[in-house]
Amino acid sequence: MIGRTDTTQATSLAIKTGLLLLLVNIVLVISLILLVHRAQRILAELGEQRYQSYLLADQLRQSSDDLTRMVRTYAATGNPKFKQQFLDVMAIRNGEHPRPYQHERVYWDFLSIEDGEAPYSDGPLSSLTSLMHGAGFTDKELALLKLSQERSDQLIELELKAMELIEKSGEEHLRERNRQQALTILFGAQYHEAKAKIMAPINQFLEALDHRTHTAVLTQKNRVFILFAILVFLFFIGIATNSRLLFLRQKYESLQVGELQKTIVERTAELADLVATKDKLFSIISHDLRGPLGSIKAAVDDLLESHESLSKTELNGILQDIDDSIYTTYGLMENLLMWAQLHQTTMECMQHTTILSKAVPSAIAAQLDMAKRKEIDVDIDVDPELKVLANQECIALILRNLVSNAIKFTHRGGHISITAREADSHVIISVQDNGIGIPKKHLGGLFESNNTYHRAGTEQESSCGFGLNIVAEFTQAFDGMLSVKSTEGKGTTIFLTIPTSEVA
Repeated sequence: MIGRTDTTQATSLAIKTGLLLLLVNIVLVISLILLVHRAQRILAELGEQRYQSYLLADQLRQSSDDLTRMVRTYAATGNPKFKQQFLDVMAIRNGEHPRPYQHERVYWDFLSIEDGEAPYSDGPLSSLTSLMHGAGFTDKELALLKLSQERSDQLIELELKAMELIEKSGEEHLRERNRQQALTILFGAQYHEAKAKIMAPINQFLEALDHRTHTAVLTQKNRVFILFAILVFLFFIGIATNSRLLFLRQKYESLQVGELQKTIVERTAELADLVATKDKLFSIISHDLRGPLGSIKAAVDDLLESHESLSKTELNGILQDIDDSIYTTYGLMENLLMWAQLHQTTMECMQHTTILSKAVPSAIAAQLDMAKRKEIDVDIDVDPELKVLANQECIALILRNLVSNAIKFTHRGGHISITAREADSHVIISVQDNGIGIPKKHLGGLFESNNTYHRAGTEQESSCGFGLNIVAEFTQAFDGMLSVKSTEGKGTTIFLTIPTSEVA
């Protein structure tokens, strides 16, 4: 009876704790949903702000082009309505005349024809300068726009001079001479140089605006992605918590007090191992899978946004970046799966004899392709008769990681050598490179499971240090040994010692 009472109390406590965790999980999920919604709204606002900013910058360019078109038309035709349109554009830009709604669309073409009517009604008075100040531009961006408008105003003086020539009275041949002089001004080198000076600050402004707004949009996209990932994670935690509650209830009801105590001891040890494994997995997934996936997503976004304007070389470059990120992610996922198999004791690394000369080339085929891209020579010198007592998949995994590291930390045009020789009852495989080497202070604990040494490659390749951890664990699984010899700035050699097939 006492045993049953203890079991009931323990079950009740476990259920209450689980319900509390579920309640906390639900609150967190709701909070994250609201945060995701807010982040998406901010992202939409950033996109709209970016669009409106481009429209304002384009209005400055468009007004300059409109003035040029109208003064040239007036000089060519002498029609006074084009002079009036020229003055109207100036007045609208300076806030002296109401700005028509949607006037950045097709507008003046409707007024160029005989008895033409404006397609849009007039809006409030607002100078282009005031609109720009209210658009949230930086001081540097406003300065560029101000410089462009000042140069446009200077060009207007030249355009007004041309119109004065058209308006001078006199004999027919004098009027024609004045018109030709006006056309010479409006189509001359000085005029084109002035136009180029107007457009130069606008082009600089657009580049600065594009960089600033693109960075802000990309940052917000990453924030939405992170929040969504956390939301999904909490969702699965809630499912796991609920499943755990059901499991505990069934266990407590089916076992006696003595069996339950024994189970608790066993489960505690298992949970400690699972927590350690989970923490390591989550750490790798959150820090090292997200980077390549984020790079892929950013590259695909750029490709979708501007693929039509990209050259073949630029397109190939983006596709190469995507391929490299996929290669990095695939290698990390493969390491994780093999590592998980090893920890679940579903994989034996000492199953049968492996012939090294057959295993090595096939194991590092993908790595050889990466070395070729980086213009690194790889020499393989393995005796065809050498055999080791280890699973071929384990050997392949270890070699892939060692060769990948060698490629990563070797400069373009470098050299890597893979050799194998027999020593007593073992075979020693060495992977040698002439890369950047490893600092002396990191050599001591390089292969310890609680030590993670990582640094960027010679071409900024990412590194999480997990590869050396998994190499060390798989080497221990078949009673092998690892050692390293490295000089910073000159290169690294890693030695893998494996029992031969004759070892009992």
